[in-house]
Amino acid sequence: MCQTVYAGEESEGRSKYKAAQLFFQAKKPEQVIFTSLKNEALGIEAKTSPEMVKLATDYYRNLYLSPPQALWNDLKRYLKPIRPRLSGLQRQELERPFTLKELEHALGLMDKSKAPGPDGLQYPVLQYYWDSIGASLTRAANDLMTTGRLPHSFTKVLITLIPKHNVETSKDIKDQRPISLSNTCIKVISKAVCTRLQKVMGHLVGPYQRGFIKGRRIDQNTLEFFTMLDMLKQEESQASDWKAILMVDFNKAFDRISHQYMRQVLIRMGIGGGLLRLIMLILTDQVAQIMLNNFEGERFPLRCGTRQGNPLSPLLFNLALEPLLAHLSVLQGIPIKYEGEVIDHMKYHAFADDVNIYLGNESDYELAAEAIKGFERVSNSRVSETKTKLLGISTDYSRYEQNVLPYPQSYLWSEDLTYLGLTLKGVDWLRFISKLPFMTMKQGYLHIDLITRAVGTNTFVSSKTVYKDLVQCMTPRQLKTMDQGIHKVFKGVSLNKLYARPKKGGYGLLEMQTQMQGHRAAVLVSTLGEATDWYTKYLRLKLTHHMAKIITRRKKTDISRAQGLQCADFLLEQTGRFFKNLEWTFTRKEICYLKAWEQVVSRTRVYDITTLPVVAETCPSASEVPIVSGHRSTLTEPEAMICHPVNFRSLSKKKQEKLLPIMPERFLEICPAAASQRRWEKFWKRLHTFEWKKHKDFKALHHFNFGSHVPMHDTKTSLRGFRCHLCLSPVDSRQFLYHLYTECRCSKVLWDKLNIQAPMNLNSMLAPLNTTYENLRNLNWYVDTVRQVYSSRRREATGGTVLQPLLNRHLKKALERSKMRTS
Repeated sequence: MCQTVYAGEESEGRSKYKAAQLFFQAKKPEQVIFTSLKNEALGIEAKTSPEMVKLATDYYRNLYLSPPQALWNDLKRYLKPIRPRLSGLQRQELERPFTLKELEHALGLMDKSKAPGPDGLQYPVLQYYWDSIGASLTRAANDLMTTGRLPHSFTKVLITLIPKHNVETSKDIKDQRPISLSNTCIKVISKAVCTRLQKVMGHLVGPYQRGFIKGRRIDQNTLEFFTMLDMLKQEESQASDWKAILMVDFNKAFDRISHQYMRQVLIRMGIGGGLLRLIMLILTDQVAQIMLNNFEGERFPLRCGTRQGNPLSPLLFNLALEPLLAHLSVLQGIPIKYEGEVIDHMKYHAFADDVNIYLGNESDYELAAEAIKGFERVSNSRVSETKTKLLGISTDYSRYEQNVLPYPQSYLWSEDLTYLGLTLKGVDWLRFISKLPFMTMKQGYLHIDLITRAVGTNTFVSSKTVYKDLVQCMTPRQLKTMDQGIHKVFKGVSLNKLYARPKKGGYGLLEMQTQMQGHRAAVLVSTLGEATDWYTKYLRLKLTHHMAKIITRRKKTDISRAQGLQCADFLLEQTGRFFKNLEWTFTRKEICYLKAWEQVVSRTRVYDITTLPVVAETCPSASEVPIVSGHRSTLTEPEAMICHPVNFRSLSKKKQEKLLPIMPERFLEICPAAASQRRWEKFWKRLHTFEWKKHKDFKALHHFNFGSHVPMHDTKTSLRGFRCHLCLSPVDSRQFLYHLYTECRCSKVLWDKLNIQAPMNLNSMLAPLNTTYENLRNLNWYVDTVRQVYSSRRREATGGTVLQPLLNRHLKKALERSKMRTS
C-alpha cells in the first residue's frame, strides 16, 4: 500500500540542519572548544580548562599592561607632521550631544547575530524595548561625554579566543585572536561615535589608507597594487638594486597601541572635548576576563590596545596608523610610469594592519627604518622581524647586503605570499573553482533547503569571486564553468527559475556572467569623474593615448598626441570606433573592463574624428597633459545619469527585475482563469514573505506553482489502459493533471481533511487568491501529500504490485507525515 512513502524521511530535518551548519561554518565559526593551550615562549602547556584559562589570563594580563610612557619630546616630535584637519564646524558637530535618533540608527546598524557581552543583552531585545530604553541610553551616552566616568556595568569585557585563519591548528596562545565581548549598550554608543567619525575620516586619513572608511574600498588597494606589480615586472631587467616592497607585519597590532599615544593623536587631529573623553573612557576604563570553555578567569585591567569586537576599534587603529604613514610620505617611493612619463610615486598602501611600504632608493631604507622605529617607540607597536618581508624587484635582490631594515629579503616573485587575500603570483582560477562548495559537494549543499542554498551561494560567490576577478579577470569559459557548477547543485530547477527574483517566484541566484560585467565596467567610471588617485590618472592616460592611436591609425603613436582628448569621447562614442585594436594599448584585464563597458553602457555620443587637437612638436610630460592632471570629462546630464556608479551594481538582479513573474504554461492551458499577471505578482510576493522572511517551508506549493512537483505530467499521446494510481479510475493520460487536481476521489479526501474552504480545482491552487498563512500552509501539505502518495503507488505498480484501493486512514497517515516533514 503506502508504506514506502515515508522511507528515509525520519532524519531529514536533522540532516538539513547539519548541512546548513557545515555550509555556513566557514563564515560564522561556532565557539571554539580548546583541549590544550600553550605558551611556547615560556615553555608552558595547559590541558584542563582552569589551567588554560590561567595561562591565557597571564598572557593577556601581561600584554595589556600599561606600556612605558613615551617621552613627551619624542611624542611631540613624531606627531609633528600631523596637523589639525577639521574645521570649527566639523569639531562642533563631533562634540555636540547625542540624540535619541542617532542611538536608534546606531542600533539598527549592529549585526544582530553577534554574541552578547557580559550583560547578556542581545540587540533584538534592545530593539524590542527601545521605546523604554532609548532615552536612558541616550542620557548615558551624553553623561559619558560630560562626566568622563564609565558606569560600573559598562566596564567589564569578556575575551574569547578563536584561532587565526592561517594557523588554525596551532595551540600557541600567540596564534589565537582575542575577541572582546563588551556590554551591548557601550557597543551601540561606540557605533554612534563611528557614524560621526566616518563623516570626517576622509579629512583625517590619507588617500592610500582605505580600511573601514566610508567611500573607500579594498579593491582600490588590490587594483593599484597588482597593476604596479605588472609595471614592475615589465621593467625587471632595468630595476634599481634598491627598489623593493616592504610588507609589514605587526605583532598584535590592535592589542598593543598605547593609550597615551592614542589620546595625543586624537588631540593633534582636532578631536577633543566630550567626544575625546568618551573615546578614551571606552579605551582605558575597562577590565577584562578570559572566557574559555565556559570558564571565566580573574579580572585584569586593559591598559593598552583597542578592543577587537568593539565597532570603534578599526577606525581608532586607522587614526593611530596615520602618523606612521605621514612619515612615509617623504619617501621617493616607486614611480608609476606610462610610456616613460611619471604619473605619481607610490609610497605606501594601508588597509587595517596590512601595510606595504614602497622603497625606491637607498635613502628610502633609512627613512622607512626611522619611521618604523619612531612609531614603535611612541605607540608601543611592534613590527615582526621574522614575518615582515622585504621583497626586491631585481632577481638578485636576496644577495644584496643592507643592514638598515632587519627583515628577511628575497626576490618579489619567488615568494608564495598574499596581499589582502590574493597571491602575488595571480589567481589560479581552475583550482579556485574546483574547491568551491558547489563544485566539491563537501559542505552538504544538496541537503540544504533551496533558499538557504541560494543565499549561501550568492554570499560565497559575491564575496570571493568578484573580488578576485577584478585583479585577474576570468575567461568566458571559466565563468561558464562556474555558472554550470552552481546549476548542478540545484538539480531539477531550471535556470530561469533559479535566476528569477524571489518576489517573482525564483530563487534570486546571481548569474555570474552578467554580474561580473557590471563590476568590471565600474572600474572605468572613475575616469569620468573627479578622482585624482594615480590609478585613475593611469587609466585616463591609456584611454586617451589609445584614442590618439586609433585616430592616427598607428600603433606607435607618441603620447603627446593624447593631449586635449577626453575619456568620455572614447567610452561614450556611439559607433565604438575606439574599442578596436585594444591590444595595442591595454593589458588583458583592462581589455576585459573595456569589453564589459561596451556591453553594459548605452553609448550615444557623436565624435568627429577630424577634430583631433593640434599638438605641439615637442612632447610634453605627462603632468602637462590635461587629462592626466585630473581634469574630469564633460558629461551631459543624460550621460552623467548613464555613468552613475549605481547603474553598474547588481546587474544580474536588475536584468531579472525586468522580466515577468514565473507562470506555469501547462497549468495555465488547463486553467486559463489563473493567467492574470497581476495575480501571480501578488502571490509570489506573499509567498516570498513567508519563505524568505518568516522561514516557512512552502517548497511543495512553490514548485507546484512552477508547474512541477507533480507525480507525472500530461502525455502528448493517450496511453492505453492508463489509470490514476490513487483512485484507480481510468483516465485519459493527456488530461491527467486536470483529473488529479479536480476529479480524483482520493485527492478530494485529502482536500476535505484539510478543511480548505475553496472548491478543489486548479484555480484554487495556482497563485491562490487567498494568501493567508493558513491557506498556503494547507495547500502546501495537500500538493506534497498528493505527490508523495501517488509517486509511491506508481513505483509499486511499476514493480509489479497489484494496487489496492486506498483507505481514508492511509491518506490520513500520509497527510500527517507531510505535516511533520514540512513544519
